[in-house]
Amino acid sequence: AKFWKRLQASQLLTASRLEAIRAECERLSEGTIDVKALVKHLLGKGVLNKFQVKALLASQRSPLVYGEYVVLDEAPGSPLRDRPGVELVHLRHVPTGHEVDGIVLRRDRLPPSADPERSPDLKPRVAKARAVRQGQILRAYDVLVGAGGSDNLVIVVDAVRGETLARRLARGSMSASEASSVT
Repeated sequence: AKFWKRLQASQLLTASRLEAIRAECERLSEGTIDVKALVKHLLGKGVLNKFQVKALLASQRSPLVYGEYVVLDEAPGSPLRDRPGVELVHLRHVPTGHEVDGIVLRRDRLPPSADPERSPDLKPRVAKARAVRQGQILRAYDVLVGAGGSDNLVIVVDAVRGETLARRLARGSMSASEASSVT
């Protein structure tokens, strides 16, 4: 019962989809639902992924849905991961299927220039910067305020993998050809 409540609260599924899956699981299990079997069934059907199941079983407090974006996983391979006070998640934009990253920031830790309520030009700046297409520039798509029922700010950006320039330079200088290939 707790798992179903957590799944409903997560907003990962519409109410009708949740009820259809619940009815199917009850029918298949003949009324007695084992959580392990349920999880295996939901994973097998592609309803949830391993990260989402783990979060639901652990009663994770972080939202799994931010507006039109569903959290697919943490983003452990991202160079932005090392920033203090920053949570980075891998997202899917539900209407388009585009996979992106979300930089999750607690609003109480934001400088005034990064808080949309104190800096009303933040969203228009992000919208304007969205048009920039340069390999060395991280492109932001959206700014979500209070998304997922939290008091967080989520900046939706291109999925970033690899190494930051600062980390690469810490290992030593680069040749001209290596420097020109940095994206």
